[in-house]
Amino acid sequence: MGQFYKMGLFDLLRFRRSKTGEENAAPVPDRRVIHERLPMTAYETIGIPQFDDALQFWFDNTGPDGPPDWSCFRPEKHPTLLPHIILYEKIDGRFFTRIVGDAMQPYLPDKPMGKFLDEITPRDRLADVVMRLDRALTDGLPNYVEKEGLWQEKTHSFGYNALSMPFLSKSTGAERVLCIVQVRSSSVDT
Repeated sequence: MGQFYKMGLFDLLRFRRSKTGEENAAPVPDRRVIHERLPMTAYETIGIPQFDDALQFWFDNTGPDGPPDWSCFRPEKHPTLLPHIILYEKIDGRFFTRIVGDAMQPYLPDKPMGKFLDEITPRDRLADVVMRLDRALTDGLPNYVEKEGLWQEKTHSFGYNALSMPFLSKSTGAERVLCIVQVRSSSVDT
């Protein structure tokens, strides 16, 4: 009987690249984006209650000086978001993974917390992820992307929706991006 082991999203992408020899391939524009908003404007909605509630919170706490202060985010007030969050902090131009919600763990490399994004993300995906995080900080506004067909397991194709919201820490000056991610699957005809 064959050996089975848990394979997350990034592990699966690395495995595929090593099997196909794509490690040195030139970057290809990501054609799997089916919807994006860079940046989002005040009180715009997405149509997913969890994301719309997060946007409402973010805009309600935005001040005249830019993004909300990180201290306004109280985890106990957002229990439905917590399993779906990834919190990044920008340190010396790189994004450090501070928190990863439980619902995200199966789709990410084992123990991504405490690691820089460029240490865990496949090179062919890194530029897109960093662009969205940097855009949130540069614009001082949230952004949203919906992607499909990122990977396939047996009879299901997987994609995700992600909302990236910038926060600043007025006490430390730290720049953070709180991402709310919803992974979804659809059946694939075999």
